Amino acid sequence: ALGFAGLFVDANAVSPARLGRITELVSATGARVVDGSLFGPRWAGDRTRLYLAGHPADRDLVAGLFAGTDVVPVAMDGGAGSASALKM
Repeated sequence: ALGFAGLFVDANAVSPARLGRITELVSATGARVVDGSLFGPRWAGDRTRLYLAGHPADRDLVAGLFAGTDVVPVAMDGGAGSASALKM
């Protein structure tokens, strides 16, 4: 974490337990964490979905970065680990 105090988005395919450990480390420096989980298109013409979990304001900020792109952000209830759990 090395003093990072911004918004950290983890969209890797990790277990909720591992994301919990990452969140502890990153949060210790004052950073905030959004958990992301990418799901690619299921058929031609479909779009990639990025499921986001975390504090609603942070989640919405990340979702806004994808406005007008081929990535559809999907806000989830629950804290960090909720989006990662979708891949388990």
